[in-house]
Amino acid sequence: MATSIISNSEGESLPVKAILDSGACCNLISENLVGLLGVERQKTDAVISCLNGASVRVKTQLKTDISNLTGDYIRKIDFLVVPKITGITPSKCLDISALNLPPNITLADPHFHKPGKIDLLLGNEYFCEFLRPGQCRVPN
Repeated sequence: MATSIISNSEGESLPVKAILDSGACCNLISENLVGLLGVERQKTDAVISCLNGASVRVKTQLKTDISNLTGDYIRKIDFLVVPKITGITPSKCLDISALNLPPNITLADPHFHKPGKIDLLLGNEYFCEFLRPGQCRVPN
């Protein structure tokens, strides 16, 4: 689980819980978050293949900027709009008493260990980018 910052139509920043999924070939955003953002959607006709052969038809998509907490990493990402990403995650409060973070580390979400709603799923296109801060980018 990760926390990303996403801007609404008025330029205000909202912290959002996201799941990084190395097996997903698309990025998803919840209807709930789209409503909070007030951003414009575009029509699409896509089918997402899910677990056990199930599929979900998606009718809208959007493109928006997401960033890290400090704003030194910003990407414009295409998202398919779905009713819900997953259930509350984690399913129960995690014991973080033994977690010993270096003093120079600031968590994007100091409450990451508490159950909460997931509103973004970031697929394999961005998976490694979000896990490796400070990496050098080379042109394609």
